[in-house]
Order: sequence, then structure tokens, then C-alpha cells
Amino acid sequence: MRLGGSVLGPYTGPDAFIAIAQECGFRAVTFPLTYQAKASDIDSLVRALGDADIAIAEVGAWNNNPLSKDKKEKQAALSNIKKQLRLAEYIKAPCCVNVAGSHTDHWDGPSPDYLSEEVFAEIVDTVREILDEINPVHTFYTLEPMPFMFPTDPESYLRLLKAVNRPAFGVHLDTVNMVNSPERFYRNSALTQECFDKLGPYIKSIHIKDITLRTALTVHLDECPVGTGGYDLGCLLRNAASLDPNMPVLAEHIHSQQDYKTSVACLNKLLRDLGISA
Repeated sequence: MRLGGSVLGPYTGPDAFIAIAQECGFRAVTFPLTYQAKASDIDSLVRALGDADIAIAEVGAWNNNPLSKDKKEKQAALSNIKKQLRLAEYIKAPCCVNVAGSHTDHWDGPSPDYLSEEVFAEIVDTVREILDEINPVHTFYTLEPMPFMFPTDPESYLRLLKAVNRPAFGVHLDTVNMVNSPERFYRNSALTQECFDKLGPYIKSIHIKDITLRTALTVHLDECPVGTGGYDLGCLLRNAASLDPNMPVLAEHIHSQQDYKTSVACLNKLLRDLGISA
């Protein structure tokens, strides 16, 4: 696998970007540019990453809500997602990733109707529209799981894959985002294993992080630095290592490059302890 993360802050050119990525120990990165960037800037960064042997892990289509109740916002979101997917296709990234969308004012917010069959069908329709217009052959469109919206577990993701029924619809795996109850927290190893058993052939990119169950009422599940929570990181890493040797595994939601460096070092130590080369 290729451990990595994000280079924070504004993009100032390939040299600075590569230097920070290497300092953090990244072997894979989130692509920092959007479809609005100059083609020359996109091309120069892709070349620099290739020369440095740093893989592009994903192109984000974040902050776009394809399920918005506002028709103008919905159409703008779909347009932006398609353009980001076209960028991912151009640079041959493993995937373009977004969440499914929301009926609230927040593009990734929970909605009371979110786990309904009507919303499931709406997600299927939007994913099909995106893929049918772009028709990618080098990349995949993927949805990041969320605690309160489809896909929220491996079974609902598998159901979505079958319902969408498009070869370029793949899986972006974030198992911690599926930990939405004490049961899943205490049994997260089994949840992770189920994800790989059911979704393994479709996985294009992976997020890795940690989670803790806070002593408080009511239930509070909080992300925390890798190695400091109750998530079975070893189970995730062992399964990721069984996939493509170039599978990107990205630490995320980290607020400084030093903390990224610390997280990647922690994960590399765990890999060594597990006898896994990366």
C-alpha cells in the first residue's frame, strides 16, 4: 500500500508541494488542484508527482450537494462533480470522491429522511447521471461512507453498487465513518473485515483514522489521532495490504503537517510490527 495524506495550505507550485509531501513521508496524496486550474499547472504537478514516485490517491468533489432541494444548487453541484470527475479521468487518478449529498442546508449534513428508500433511489439516479455523462475509463466515481447517510455500512454500499450498475462506480472506503454506534465501536474489527470481504474488489482508495467513545451522555464518538483510540488499525492495514500494492491509504482530518508526519510515522511503525512492507 501507499500511505499518505494531504498537503495543507494554498498550492504554490510542484516543488513546494513535493517537498512537503516527502517531509511528511507521503507516498500518496490527495490531488490539490481543481478543474479550474490551468492545464499547464495540472500537467506539471502530475509529472512532478510521477518523478517523485508519489501516487495521486483521489480527486475530491467536496462541498457539492447533488441532493440539494434547491434546483440551482443541485445543478451547480452536479456540474462541478462532473468536471472534477473529468479531471480525475484526465490525470488517471484512482477515483473522484464525494459524499452522496443531503436534503439539508449542509452538503454533508444529516437529514431525517436520509435512510429512506426514496433517498436511496435519488442517490442511484444522481450517480448514474454523473457517470453516464462523463463515461470514465481510467478513473472511478466513489462515495465516501458517512455515519448518517448512504452508504453507511458495507451492505448498503454493496447494494448501491448493484443498483447503480455502472462499471465506473467504485468504493472509497472509510471504515471509521461507519462506526456510528457503541456496537460498531466495540466490534469495529468485524466491521472492517466485513467491508473488505464484501467490497474488496471495488475499493479504489482508503482513509485511515482512529476513533474513541467518550465517557459522556449521550453517545459521543470522536475522531482522534491514529494510535490513540479504540479502532483496530491493524485489521485495516492487514486487509489493505492484501489488495493492490499501490492502494492509497490516506490519513485525514489532521490540522498540521507535523501531525501528518507523526501519523504516517505511527502507521509505518505499526506496519513494521505487523511484518507488512509498504
